[in-house]
Amino acid sequence: MEQTTAQDEHPTPQEPRIDWSSWRSTMAEATRSAHRQLDRHPQLRVLTSPTIKQEEYQRALLPLRHVWADFARQFGWAKPIASAARGDLHPDNISYSHAPTLPPLAGAQADAWQYVMWGSTQGGRFLFTRLQQALPQVSHAFFSTLASTDEVPFMPQHPAEACVPHAIDAFMHWIAVCEYFHDAR
Repeated sequence: MEQTTAQDEHPTPQEPRIDWSSWRSTMAEATRSAHRQLDRHPQLRVLTSPTIKQEEYQRALLPLRHVWADFARQFGWAKPIASAARGDLHPDNISYSHAPTLPPLAGAQADAWQYVMWGSTQGGRFLFTRLQQALPQVSHAFFSTLASTDEVPFMPQHPAEACVPHAIDAFMHWIAVCEYFHDAR
């Protein structure tokens, strides 16, 4: 006689598996405008300039360091990136105490933020190459670390449609942090 277990009688429902490619495409399309808005912010736009100066590079790192450090407190995969950003910055006199901070992230909001931050690693690949050419004398540990993030460090657990508004909020948070540091100059 075959024995059955409680698990066999009451199987645990399986979470529907998210198709990464489709999820990512939906997220990219839905957040394109917010992403462009962030990319064009003067605090970050300078990073694409072939004539960027070391002082401009240092100022551009401020919001990047702040957001990555804040994010890394909740997501372990981001800790090496946040550490590299801290190491690239020279001491400054700008207070971080009033810069926007992240609330605890969970559920679709956590998936959305991880998507936005992972996307930042992909942009970091492009910037790393440009910055090495424009500022060869500068350590680019932060962008090197971004560029070396090959694998997707998370698997979304929520449908893209539930994550899109949170991803747009994440881009708006980035923009608010950029504004804070841009105005602090």
